[in-house]
Amino acid sequence: MYEFIHMRMFKVWLHPKFIFDRTEMGREQQIGINIVHRI
Repeated sequence: MYEFIHMRMFKVWLHPKFIFDRTEMGREQQIGINIVHRI
């Protein structure tokens, strides 16, 4: 999860959620968030 936050912080084009969610990294982050929420 830290890697996703770090990449979004330094890559300006990933700041908007609607763009980030369409990247592979955004999809992986969503999978991770879903796993954490199920615990």
